[in-house]
Amino acid sequence: MALEASFERAILGLELEGASYQVLSCGAGFDSSYFRLKNMGVLGSNCAAYLEADYPQVVKDKVRAILANPVLLGACMMGMDLESYSRNADASSFRAGNYGAVGCDVTRTEELEQRLASIGGLDASLATVVLCECSLTYVTDRAATAFYRWVAARFANARLIVYEQVIIDHAKNK
Repeated sequence: MALEASFERAILGLELEGASYQVLSCGAGFDSSYFRLKNMGVLGSNCAAYLEADYPQVVKDKVRAILANPVLLGACMMGMDLESYSRNADASSFRAGNYGAVGCDVTRTEELEQRLASIGGLDASLATVVLCECSLTYVTDRAATAFYRWVAARFANARLIVYEQVIIDHAKNK
């Protein structure tokens, strides 16, 4: 609940500023925040891009679910021709309107950059909300630190919202 409230507050603040912004959700899985926030009117016309990244198989399954559901696809398209979306042959990347998803390990930031660029990318000059929800729990401290450094170096105006589990019995916590 606190994560959702923080995320929504960050987006509402940017909407009130009136400037364009973008969202990068890492480890998005089957999270429906884009569709929920769009339906609630929280994601307004100032949202230039809402891009998600997760492992390729997760993205493939999510893209298939979106394409099979006219309501979800319609939410992405908002007034566009329902056939004017793009996805690669194996469905591990997808772009429709301001929504997009890419399949890759988010800790491989070079690959993440390439995958995001393949669907239109993110604009480093825009305010950016980066959401990490249980996406760095199982990676090494070095990989997590490298990811955070990438965010800091890549985006001039970033809001990083992190929710990670602490697994007491995990080897890296001993």
